Formats: sequence, C-alpha cells, structure tokens
Amino acid sequence: MNMTVFNELSDALTKLIQEWGENYRIIPLEGQKEGKKIRSIIITVNKQAFLRVDSDDFLDFSELFPLTKFNRATYHYSPDRTGKFILYKKGEKIEGKEFNSIDSLIKEIFGDIESKLQKRQEVAKLLGNIMSRYVCADELGYDVNDETYHFKDWNKTFGTEYLWFCNYFRNLKKMVDKPFPYDNWHVAKYTSLDTALKILSSGTMRMMSVTAMNDKLEIGHLYGKLQNEESAYIEDKTKVHFARHRYITSFTNRIDDLTMWRLYGDNAQGVCLVFSEPYECNYCLPVDYSGRDSELYIRIKRIYNELDKHGIKFTFKSLETTWQYFLKPKGFRDEQELRYLKIDNSKPDGYTLASNGVISTYKDYSLIMDNEHPENSFPASLQGIILGPNMKNAEINKFQLEALAEENGLFLFKGVQNSSINYYL
Repeated sequence: MNMTVFNELSDALTKLIQEWGENYRIIPLEGQKEGKKIRSIIITVNKQAFLRVDSDDFLDFSELFPLTKFNRATYHYSPDRTGKFILYKKGEKIEGKEFNSIDSLIKEIFGDIESKLQKRQEVAKLLGNIMSRYVCADELGYDVNDETYHFKDWNKTFGTEYLWFCNYFRNLKKMVDKPFPYDNWHVAKYTSLDTALKILSSGTMRMMSVTAMNDKLEIGHLYGKLQNEESAYIEDKTKVHFARHRYITSFTNRIDDLTMWRLYGDNAQGVCLVFSEPYECNYCLPVDYSGRDSELYIRIKRIYNELDKHGIKFTFKSLETTWQYFLKPKGFRDEQELRYLKIDNSKPDGYTLASNGVISTYKDYSLIMDNEHPENSFPASLQGIILGPNMKNAEINKFQLEALAEENGLFLFKGVQNSSINYYL
C-alpha cells in the first residue's frame, strides 16, 4: 500500500471516528523495519482494538507493536505483494473478496454503521418514551463491536445514564430504617478491635478493590442475568481492568445492632465505628437486594425488550462497570447496607491478598480532611466508637482508644462508648 493510499484511508477513518464520539479512537503508530519506515493505524472501541491497518504487507500481526500495548484487533487490513488489498478477521483471511477502494473497505468492516448512526433519532424517541424523559439523538452512540446503542456519557458523573441509575438507588434510601441510637446523619462500620487499632494508628481507612468482595454472587448479580439472556459476554480481562480501579467500602444504618455485632463485629468483641454520613455522595448509595422481581431488573428488561421489538439492541454500559456493585442477593436484606464506591484510576497504594484468595489493589484514604488534596481524604468523618457488648476489658480499652485517637489528631465528637446492649448470648 503506497503512502498516498494509506494517508487517504487514514484521513477517511479519522473523519468517521470523530463523528462517532469519544468511545472510539484512532491511534497512529510509526516504526522501522529493515531500514524502512512503517506506519500503522489502530482503531479502538471502548479501549479494545477493533481494526489495524498497516502501510506494508510484510508485517506479522505481532511485529512492530507489542501486544502488551494493543491487543490483537478484530480486523486487520493490508496489501499483498500483487497490489491487491486483503482483509483478515480474527487472524483468518476473508476469502473471495477483493477490496480496491476505501469505501469498499469501510463498508465491509463497519457494515451499516452509517445507517445505524442515522437511526439514532428513532432510537432516542423510543427510548425517551420508555424512560419517561427526553432523550436527544446526540446523547446516543453506537458500539461496532457489540452492535448496540448506548449513552455516550455512560462513564460520566452526572451524565444521563448516571442520573437514571442514581435516582433509582437514592429512592431506595427512603425505605431504609432509621438508625438507632444516633440521628439520621450517621452510619456505622463494624470491625475487629485489631483492625480498629490499625485505623486509629494510621489515621487512614483502607478501601479494597471490588475484586476482594467475598461473595462472588454479588459481582454481576443482576448483570449476569441480563447478559445470559442476551447471549452476550465481555472478556474477564476487561472486567478486571475496571474492577481494580474501583474501590469499595460498606456502611450500615443499623448502629449498635445485635445481629450486626454477631456478623461483622468479631462476635461482639470488636467495635462499631460511627461515621457522619459521607459528604461525597456520588457513589454512596443503599444496596438493592435484587432478584428477578427487583424494580431495577424489571425497568432494564422492559427497556431492552421494548427496543428489541423494533430490532434495536441497547445496553447500559455502566451496569457492569459501576452499578452492579450496588446489587446483592435478597438473603442479605436485613443488613441495610450502604456502599461507597470510589473510582480512582491513579496508581494503587499497594496490593494485598484478600480474604477470598484474590490479589486485590487497595488505596488508603486519610481520616483527616486534606483541603489541598480532598481526593486523598475519606469521604466520611469518624465521629465515635462503640465497644462490643462482648468485649473483654472494655473499660481499659475505652481509655486506650480515646488516647490513641487524640494522639493521632482524630477528634471523636461522640467519644468512645459502651454498647447499649447489656446482654449477649
């Protein structure tokens, strides 16, 4: 392929990609082989390689550009030594077809992508009717890999998709029982005395990535059902890529509660850490204990099914990468759990072996507000500590915890108190 043709193809694809939105990228690459300058372009869709075009025909798929940087593209296009253009799909040559123009190449690879984009007005109208809100055609994108429509701002806080899901989970808050004995603005976290000592000594709260969650059924609880019914699958590597940068911690509205002491407070020998309700609440929401009768499940399936009747596939992309972590099986309903999810794409503070046997990334966040770098602070203020009703040497430990908190600059507005539960079986 001479440089003129390569440049024409590159320009045509660049223009096309710009129309599709930010989930699609065209990446130009250059290299040298046998003293000759080699150029390539790789088109990625949602960070996964989709098409690679080389300026010469003698490049092996794995040459020049390391697979650790770009995974092998679904399509690969290059000239052969006779001057004809050849197209490979997943490493296999597409036989019986010759491509002598840029238009024929684009038509073969991207199919009817142009008509799909032109159909966004119809999709937006149907989607708006089902969701009972106005949807603009420009809000929608089309994924050439999954062949589905989606909201282009699906990974943006306060975007259309975020607000739709967030409103659902925030409405669940009205159904959560009021905490006792503290007021509505406090939440609790039960832990062992040893862990509490580490927290107070370091002045930090550690958040593990979602890969460390104990119950495998929690991850993808609703998402898995939807995907199985759609006969769709996303590679595990992609899931882990998102999961390792999503850190999670749990709270409950059940403060000084006997059941919670037994389950999470080291058989009531630990402590209940009382926090102010998180002030950064973009992803601090109550858990939906969902099943097939879950309102969220019903709403999503209705949208998918209604659009499918018109031959339209639609996907909420953030369901897998964000909202699935707020879904849990019905059997855990009594926990009244609130989860705080923090999306942090910076380098993790470290790696540790989680209790579920999975190597997990973690981040440590300061319990003291860092006004210059608020992103390094835990979003809730530690207000007090309740000692477990089964704790040994509780009176001595009370004084020690008070001294440790004071030494590390942690002001406990509600102090350290004994449990109001005066019995434990």
